[in-house]
Amino acid sequence: MIRSYGEFFEVAQLPSQHEVKGVELDEMWTYVGNKEQKRWVWLARDRNSPRIIGMAVGDRSAETGQILWESIPESVRKRAKFYTDRWDTYDQFVPDNQCISDHKQTNHVERTNNTFRQRIARLVRRTLSFSKCQINLECQLKFYIMAHNASL
Repeated sequence: MIRSYGEFFEVAQLPSQHEVKGVELDEMWTYVGNKEQKRWVWLARDRNSPRIIGMAVGDRSAETGQILWESIPESVRKRAKFYTDRWDTYDQFVPDNQCISDHKQTNHVERTNNTFRQRIARLVRRTLSFSKCQINLECQLKFYIMAHNASL
């Protein structure tokens, strides 16, 4: 089940003096229940600060990518450049004139993924702490992102 997170990220607005000019997009896998039930956590990270500005949880399809896109505040979607790895699915929802596909340009969001794996037990690849349902995973991620953004 895929949910929209746009309202969550609109509530956790960016500081008014901060303009987002670049956003890095990436995804990492985890699972729910057992390793055959893969889920992908998609993140959008402000390139100039460690702030997470969008998220989606689902499969690795363009449909989940569209959920990520819609979770990013509209003001950012209209103006920012989006840096992605060279994965084709991003081309289906990020406008061509805003997308820069180069895996060398996504090092900040890759580091964020690593930090998430270190700090959220249910994202570690080999663990007994895994999500038994997707709602638990989504709630854990939302709480962590909220605390992460509030600490900045």
